[in-house]
Amino acid sequence: MTTLSNLLTVDQTSTRFNIPKRTVYRLLQDGVLPKIVLNQRTIRIPAEEAGAVLYELTQHSIVKVG
Repeated sequence: MTTLSNLLTVDQTSTRFNIPKRTVYRLLQDGVLPKIVLNQRTIRIPAEEAGAVLYELTQHSIVKVG
């Protein structure tokens, strides 16, 4: 179960995984990263799921990070 402490903002996700915010937004828009929409301007990203997705992407060279 996801708790509030396990949810990241776009900025936190960018910093934690060392990828540009623009890339985070693109992955969210493309449906690659999971998201929780709290309202029209508030998006949260489950940290563990994001980590797993980004790990898989970097292992298979689908996305060039940086």
